[in-house]
Amino acid sequence: DDIAHLRAIAAALPHEGHAVPLPGPGPLRLPEPEALLRAFLDAVADTLPRTPAAPHTSGKPFADRRPQHLPGARDWAAEVAAGMDAGVRISLRLDLSAYDLFDGDEGQAPG
Repeated sequence: DDIAHLRAIAAALPHEGHAVPLPGPGPLRLPEPEALLRAFLDAVADTLPRTPAAPHTSGKPFADRRPQHLPGARDWAAEVAAGMDAGVRISLRLDLSAYDLFDGDEGQAPG
């Protein structure tokens, strides 16, 4: 479900949102929207645990430098890791309704 939302958000990204040429010789290449979105979310997640208030706002499991045993998160971790390369990653969950995000009534006033 999380991966489907990520892919839907990446698919909705306008061309201008990922029109940044990749470095390197040869013909001009542009990054895939999903790769850019993942890199953005990784960069945001990288800043979260480094804030001085993290231990006070999110508690030990998310701010402690020591490993934490979270057996209830095993299924979620397996779902998030599906299709990923090796290595540790932090996941930033955006809880968005796909219907609200992509199927809204554009003619109606917010309210």
